[in-house]
Amino acid sequence: MKHVTQNGQKTESSSTMAMLMSDWWFWAVIILLLGIILRWINLDQRPFHHDESLHAIYGMYTYMNPVGQSYKYDPMLHGPFMYNHVLPYIYNLFGSSTWAVRVMPAFLGSLLIFFPLFFKKYLSPTMTLFFMALLSFSPSMIYWSRFLREDLLIVMATVAILLARLLIKNLRWKMSIIAVLFALCFTIKENAFLHVALMLGFVLFELIICFSDYKNSSLFKFILIIRDNLQWSLISFALAAFVFSYIFSTGLTHMAGIIDGLYAKSLTFWTTQHSIDRIVGPFIFQVLMIGFYEAPLTILTIITGLHFYYKTDGKYRWAILGSLFVAIILHLWLKENLNFSPFFKDVLKLKIPIDIYPFILIAVHAVLGTFYYLKTKQKLLAISFYAFWSTLFTYSFVGEKVPWLAMYPLILGLMFNILYLEKNNIIQFTGKNWILSWALLFFINGYTLIIVNYSRAGADTELISQVHTNEVFQNTMYKIRDEMNYPTNGHPPTLFAEELWPTSWYFYNNPQYSFSLGDKKISDYDYVLVAQDKYKNELMATHESSIISLRHWWVPDYEKLSPLNIAIYLLSRRPWNDPGDAKVSLYKKK
Repeated sequence: MKHVTQNGQKTESSSTMAMLMSDWWFWAVIILLLGIILRWINLDQRPFHHDESLHAIYGMYTYMNPVGQSYKYDPMLHGPFMYNHVLPYIYNLFGSSTWAVRVMPAFLGSLLIFFPLFFKKYLSPTMTLFFMALLSFSPSMIYWSRFLREDLLIVMATVAILLARLLIKNLRWKMSIIAVLFALCFTIKENAFLHVALMLGFVLFELIICFSDYKNSSLFKFILIIRDNLQWSLISFALAAFVFSYIFSTGLTHMAGIIDGLYAKSLTFWTTQHSIDRIVGPFIFQVLMIGFYEAPLTILTIITGLHFYYKTDGKYRWAILGSLFVAIILHLWLKENLNFSPFFKDVLKLKIPIDIYPFILIAVHAVLGTFYYLKTKQKLLAISFYAFWSTLFTYSFVGEKVPWLAMYPLILGLMFNILYLEKNNIIQFTGKNWILSWALLFFINGYTLIIVNYSRAGADTELISQVHTNEVFQNTMYKIRDEMNYPTNGHPPTLFAEELWPTSWYFYNNPQYSFSLGDKKISDYDYVLVAQDKYKNELMATHESSIISLRHWWVPDYEKLSPLNIAIYLLSRRPWNDPGDAKVSLYKKK
């Protein structure tokens, strides 16, 4: 049970909790240190992923030749900020090793676990610690903190926007900093367009629901701020426009990049990718990503969801039960008709019959919850609830199903659930419950995070790995590179490779490596790395041949997706169908 002191600070009345909380900062430091260690230890252990090699190489081009080879915007590789303004400085400080490449995500992932400290005014000490622990020991957040991508830059820029909104008192400084941070988001990755669209969706939904009290709406308050500070609003917009233009134009040397970043390439490319399903997967994909790797969030979401419908009016329960009934009827129909229904398959992105459940239930739940919290004047819960569920729906709907997109609803889901638990006090953190909660957290998450990040990092048994480089391939490339750098007979071997990624990372700026034949014959090279059995006849007489696995993956057999198979997978981390791989031929001169 809680009571409130004269200064308004929430405390626990339990003597056991009082004893535990007397050393609050000690426990906070322990959690933070463990979270940081988990992100940095053996940082270069996992083989280099295909996407990591692309990002690393294009950042290297800028570092090696900032005038002639700076990155110019290509929507396939996302915004210029990371390539031209982050990676070159990392290479300059730490060199160009695999460890150095992952410094940025490890650093940002470490910063993120401090985020709950800024929520102390909204949370009790125990909830603040719990929030920190959930982030620190999250298996998938540890994974993405050890993986070079832009997404943690977007996450931290968004966190910075939130902190600027909460902490900066001077309105002019606040407006300018937030405007610049929004501009940075667009220069990092195109999903900034999605995030802004979702924000606008909330603002409009709030205005509609609370129209009778529109003067307290976010939109009305925003308009008043702009009106009352018009001059500084224009200055803030100009600053944001300059940052956007400078970065997209590669330092004002490639002016076409500005239009490309605004819409010409950014929006057109990714709307096309959505329509063609470049990396196809079911709507349920991101739900599985969270369920497979984030047991605490899954459990908390079920608890808070059930509690929400338990405490609200009957009309909310009937609405969600009615939605479930509709989903069941449609599921039975889709079992026979999904392949013959372009609307469901191509427009709604439902690839398997059970997709109808998350599609309907997430959408309806998002509307019901946001409506309820707005009507009951619980704006913080309304915003965090909407952010979680709308983001989960959006990233389930987009046509490209990739595992790293799950980090957005994951972080927002943790934030909402913690705020909900704090507000409703449905889990009593007395001494025994507190110890039990920590024991369960370490037991459930510890098993998964060790396997996913250390003992079988990048393995073909994990959905999170997607298409990951095989360790045998990486070790083979290291061996050839060592032969080039330290030749035993005075003649460094040459390598021709058509399989560019991640091969180019291992041999960048090495004169013995080529991905174009030029004037040479294929048999002139000491090593040849190509698609399986390609050039077999041409090289049979001069080279020895071996087959190695380049990359591997596990795509679940969704027809066998069942509670039993999921339970077995969670306990054993062994998939219910065989993984796949892509093999290549490596020829070595006799």
